[in-house]
Amino acid sequence: MQVFKQLRPLKAVDPMSTQLEDPNDPVFKRWCLRVLVNLDARSLLAEDGGFGRYYRQEVFEYLGISSNDCQSAGALKGVLVTSLDRFEKRECRLSGVLIENCHALADEFGFSEVEKQLFTLMLVLPLKSPLEKLFDFVFEVNRQWFFMVKALSLVLNESPDKIEAALHSNSVLMQSGMVRLDMEREDFSRRFSVEREARGILMQQYESKHALARALLTPVAAGPLDLKDYGYIERDVHVLAAYFRGVYAGKAKGANVLIYGEPGSGKTEFVKAIAGGLGLSLYEVPGESRFNSFDHEARFEKVKLNQQMLAGSDNALLLFDEIEDVLDLTAQLITKSRPSKLQMNRMLESNAVPTVWVCNQPEVVSPWFLRRFDYVLNMPVPPISVRRKLLETKLSEKGVPQDTLEKLAGLRDVTPAHITRIDKVLGAVQRGGGVDLNDALYSVVDNHRKLSRGVEPFSNVKAEAVPLSMEFYNADIDLSALVARMADKPEGRICLYGPPGTGKTTFARLLAEAADLPLLTYKASDLLGMYVGETEKNIREMFTAAAEENAVLFVDEFDAFAVDRGSVSKNWEASQVNEMLVCMEAFDGLFVAATNYMERMDKAAVRRFHVKLELGYLNAVQRLSIFLKTCYQHELTDADDVQAAAVRVDSLRNLTPGDVYAAVRRMQMLHGNGSATLLADEIVREVGYKETSKPMGFLAGISS
Repeated sequence: MQVFKQLRPLKAVDPMSTQLEDPNDPVFKRWCLRVLVNLDARSLLAEDGGFGRYYRQEVFEYLGISSNDCQSAGALKGVLVTSLDRFEKRECRLSGVLIENCHALADEFGFSEVEKQLFTLMLVLPLKSPLEKLFDFVFEVNRQWFFMVKALSLVLNESPDKIEAALHSNSVLMQSGMVRLDMEREDFSRRFSVEREARGILMQQYESKHALARALLTPVAAGPLDLKDYGYIERDVHVLAAYFRGVYAGKAKGANVLIYGEPGSGKTEFVKAIAGGLGLSLYEVPGESRFNSFDHEARFEKVKLNQQMLAGSDNALLLFDEIEDVLDLTAQLITKSRPSKLQMNRMLESNAVPTVWVCNQPEVVSPWFLRRFDYVLNMPVPPISVRRKLLETKLSEKGVPQDTLEKLAGLRDVTPAHITRIDKVLGAVQRGGGVDLNDALYSVVDNHRKLSRGVEPFSNVKAEAVPLSMEFYNADIDLSALVARMADKPEGRICLYGPPGTGKTTFARLLAEAADLPLLTYKASDLLGMYVGETEKNIREMFTAAAEENAVLFVDEFDAFAVDRGSVSKNWEASQVNEMLVCMEAFDGLFVAATNYMERMDKAAVRRFHVKLELGYLNAVQRLSIFLKTCYQHELTDADDVQAAAVRVDSLRNLTPGDVYAAVRRMQMLHGNGSATLLADEIVREVGYKETSKPMGFLAGISS
């Protein structure tokens, strides 16, 4: 069907005539009389019959027949035959906006004359109560296929062979997606159901056939991203772009691509970017109308309708999202009403318009359908650079601070779908007024994150701290040179070990910032699962995420996954170590691990690190320097007080930068601005916590 070729305006009609012009149109009376006479169904009008008892007088009035002339069966037959003969001799046709649009659409589809008549009958039947009731009753009495074909041939005055051909599943009419035939239904008007929105659309007036066609389609607007934003799946982008160019150049049929991934990962946005990058017009198979949602049957018919409507276009791309509605294996086993394997395979092999099918759970799709897709893409969650661009595009104009956008971009679970929802809520809040947008943003994100167990609330996520100055790392190698080399080529495996508070986490952040790469941070609690095999799965997904994001991967508490396998008693403990080592070997990026317990680690795990970097306690110069700089930063400037306090701090041989920062926070909480002496007191107290605690209770008695 070529709705986008040269278009002729529809014949001018009365814009107010959205119903048939004459409710007593002779065509409908002729159809009624053909049913009653040619099918010998006049007995239905007997007063003691089920139909006649309720609808006899209504049908008589509709046909203009007086019940006084039909007192006997013979008289009734004579009146009906005479009336039919009179209508058969009259030149009469249907008219009005609905009929004009119906015929225009039938012509564009290429319906045969019989298919056009059937389509018209199905379309207008529910609009004529006496006719609908008569048809329903007649076809309920006899629901066999051959009777239906015979009856329709007599009603439409066409041969049974032509009627049967028009109702065949391969006919243009039945493949159009405009009608659906279900022989299990009792009522004729429900046995033939017209596409849900079609009747309402066809009752409107349009300037041209092009406008009519557009009303039946759902175009998709361009998205905020383009193909350059998908560098993290660069190979797939290049292959798909070449694939689609070849499909359109060769006018190939049966072109289908499946894109799947976790909800909100940006699958639909990627399809928009593909369409925009190749100059294609994107249309979607809608999941709902203005009034209600479509069931699986209606969506399947929508696919067929869109395929037929767009078949003549040389740049149309069709998007079918949430395909689980139609291709769910479990539902297919439960209900017979879903498209059959044959129907779907036929569509996937012969669809004229290239189609992208999108789902969240490919495992629920029948395997015999999955094998039919030309290309299958698992869509990963976009990296931080793409999330940042989406956030800036949607939220920066609303006045959201840049540091807040950076914090949001750093959250991997803030997907394109979440960003769209945030934008929607903030837009509504902005129009409503009376609420700070930043407060609204925190509420939206926090409440969504509460749905995920173990995910830290957004309000607790701290902005990236300024990395610890390099002068406060006590290491036996040149850290500046290491950072410079990693900035130039961020590859390899580094193990940071040493006492708590020596800056291992901060050094990993420093490496990522020097390389201008995002940092993915994981702790043991993020990876350890409660079921056998779950931890291994989490480890694999962690490395996959880092590769997809092109990120520096940092694992804290690494000793939990690299325990000496010779000391474990459970097979699953050794399995976790093995999985970690295998994934480390396969990872091409920069992997940084941190541990406070190097001595507990498996020797094979230690060997796999290219650099084993010990970060020790501050030396004498560093202890004095960090104390003086901290005093200066917090305006603790009394010279005598600072000098006396510095002597006390210098005596602490096991001091770390973390101790100093913890002491500053404690001093501010307890004493406000404080003094150098108070700061030294808190530092001494913080270091003292590292001493072995005295035994208590029963243990104290034993130790004594």
